Parts: sequence; structure tokens; C-alpha cells
Amino acid sequence: MIKTIHDYRNHPNYSSCPRGFIVTGSNRERDHDQWNRDFIENNETGMWIVAPDRVLKGDAIFVLLPNPERLDGYPRRLFGGVITGWRYADNRTIFQVEKFVEHAQINSEIKRFLGGKVPPQGNTVGTVWEPSDHKVVPDQSMVNEEFEEQVRRAASLSTDQLVDLMRGSPPRPKRIEVTSVAFVRNPYVVAAALKRANGLCEDCEQHAPFNRKSDGTPYLEVHHIRPLAENGADTLENAIALCPNCHRKRHFG
Repeated sequence: MIKTIHDYRNHPNYSSCPRGFIVTGSNRERDHDQWNRDFIENNETGMWIVAPDRVLKGDAIFVLLPNPERLDGYPRRLFGGVITGWRYADNRTIFQVEKFVEHAQINSEIKRFLGGKVPPQGNTVGTVWEPSDHKVVPDQSMVNEEFEEQVRRAASLSTDQLVDLMRGSPPRPKRIEVTSVAFVRNPYVVAAALKRANGLCEDCEQHAPFNRKSDGTPYLEVHHIRPLAENGADTLENAIALCPNCHRKRHFG
């Protein structure tokens, strides 16, 4: 789960980025804030005087846009991208990214989100992370969480917009390496729960939708009433055998 800007170091979009930077608009500096908004539309950001070699191709860049209707700036919209190049306007640098992605908005405690730092103002850039020698592998739960967020945002678009975006997307998905944490479950609890159910979903009380190809037994899924990740017990009393529909309903209903 994303709690601070530093957690994006493990995000699949940025896990290979050696550096990360952030810039934000300000309700007190309307011209700079409008620059940021206009640039994002063109997958650009910047107008900075940047020291040589400070920001390079392949670095991550985040842009925070405050809510112009409120003095405290909440909720703040967060965009991220990977730098692919730059152009110059007089002595200032404008960085280009392949595509800015909008992430979950920040509804409060911006200083905590930024790891205790005050948001950079105007066209000032802040450092999120520096190069490191260790390989960062995104967590599977983070990948799932980000995907669900993107689906929710996509659902608000029109059919024509979706068609245009799909047309511009690669037909084959990118492969990434992820880490995950799994519990070593008690097989006796699963077997006992399935025996107790005797082929009937213990929620809707309907027969299992099909039999397993491997052994012909009714297909039900054993669910923990209190999740193991929330310190639930791996016991028969905390287990229930469900059909796939009821299992999904327990998780997402």
C-alpha cells in the first residue's frame, strides 16, 4: 500500500528509475501552478534552472497539483512519469516523459506523504530518492492496487475515449518481476472445510458450479472469515467453503 511518496520507489513504473524527483504547483503562485497543469497535458514538466546531470533520462518525476478551489490545496492530484528527454526555453529546462500517469490523490497530511518534508513550491524541484545499488522489485499487492486504481479511473471515461486509448496501447502487456508474501496454509483445515460443505457453498447453499477435472470433486474455495493478513487464525472455525461467486463477493462485495 502506498503511504508516502517514497513507496513509489517500489512501484512497477519506477522500480528501475535510479532517481526520483517531485515538483508541485502552489495556490499562491498561480503562474507556476498553471505551467505545471499545461505541461502535464503535453506530458512535460519543468521550467527549472537545473544543474548539469542532476536530472537524467530514466529518472522518475512526480507532479503534485493542489486543488485551486481551496487554500489548503486538498485533495491534491499526483502524476508520475519517467523522463525520456528535454528541451530548453531560454535558460530553463523542460523535461519530457513518455506518458504521465495519475495516481491516487492525497487528501490530507501532505508533509507526512512527503516523508516529513515541506512540498517544493513553484518551479522548485525536490528529490524523492537517490541512486542505489540494490535492485528494487515491486510488491505484487502494490501492482494489484495500482491496477485497480487505474481501472476505476478508466471507468469514468467515455467509450470513444477508451477506444482511442486502447488503440494507442501496445497489444502485448509488459512483463515485470514482482515479490509477494504468502501464508503456508494448513491443508487439514482446507480438507475439513470441504468435507463439511459436502459440495454445497456455505454462503448461498447452492451446489458447486462444476467438478474438478483432476479428481472429480466439487469445486469450492476455502475462505478465511477473518483474513490471515489481519491476524486471522488458520482454523476450521475461521474457514468457510464458498463457490467462486460468493468468494469474490466476500472480497469485493
